Amino acid sequence: MPIDVLFGRVGQNAKEVDDFLAQMLWEDHHHEYAEGETFYDWWVGRYKEHRAMLAKYPNHVYLLYRTLSEGVFAVNNYADENNEEDRSPLTPEEYRAILEECVRWGERLIRLASKPEEMEYVYGAKTWLILAYTLLGQKEKAMETARTLPENYNYFFYSQIADITERTGDRQGEAEARCQSIRMLLEKLDVEAGLLGHIYYDAGQYADAQECYLFTAKLIRLLYGDENWTPPFAYDYSTSYGIAALCSFKEGREEEAVDLLSEFADLTVRQAEAWNTRLNERSASPLLRACKWTYNPEVKWNAKKTLTREVLESNWPKRLSGNPRFNALVKKIAELPDEG
Repeated sequence: MPIDVLFGRVGQNAKEVDDFLAQMLWEDHHHEYAEGETFYDWWVGRYKEHRAMLAKYPNHVYLLYRTLSEGVFAVNNYADENNEEDRSPLTPEEYRAILEECVRWGERLIRLASKPEEMEYVYGAKTWLILAYTLLGQKEKAMETARTLPENYNYFFYSQIADITERTGDRQGEAEARCQSIRMLLEKLDVEAGLLGHIYYDAGQYADAQECYLFTAKLIRLLYGDENWTPPFAYDYSTSYGIAALCSFKEGREEEAVDLLSEFADLTVRQAEAWNTRLNERSASPLLRACKWTYNPEVKWNAKKTLTREVLESNWPKRLSGNPRFNALVKKIAELPDEG
């Protein structure tokens, strides 16, 4: 490896890295499982792909962040005892080795990050490190890291930028920073509501769980009305409809489950269309208007593949095989164009 790359003097904004991350984004919506491949196989494989790219660009701050998050996410799902249908082939030794590697990536990122715009990744890395330390049984180190995070860290960076731009008279810059801060707070609400939903679901409180899962959908309708617009969130909130449908099914409300799955399918089609045609447009909501889409125009979303994976290849056909409305939904998904 060239000494300049090793010490971070060149290669930090390499097009190769940008193309690689765009490809990973594309695979989020287009991956097709090989025969015998499980969800866990795929995520561990993604981590290994990131690690291989990191070997070429070891001091690329954003790549370090992505590699850390991919690795911890993969093994955290492996450790989740509620995931009973698929089991990862990881041995306990491999599981621990990935976590220890991820800790090294996170600690390296924190040492390297020096630019103001990189602080967001520092805070994000610390949250993944907290989880990694916890999974490794290092509770005190996890608590110590948690205490270094500022309160409301998830929008701390943009709120600071907003204060700076206000003091310098840059009202447009202030508006953009405050919109980004709102976006990150909304994402936090979305994530926390989903996690709360998991608690209720595990306790068998399916109506309460469903309310949490559908919280973001209600929030989006409040912000966007009936416009077919995908919010600039990091996570695809539409998948919460599938979990909400499972809550209805658990309580014997089969028709309601079909309603939610149908709404999930319609929303996914609208989101894919927006993703593929409204690149770099501004948000419809004044609260998020300064949050411009930044998706790669070469990365397309195939709604049919998403719905095939989430509905047709899940347990829904077995659960609802005798329901004529569900069968009509299956036919509708099958007839979607195989493009994007």
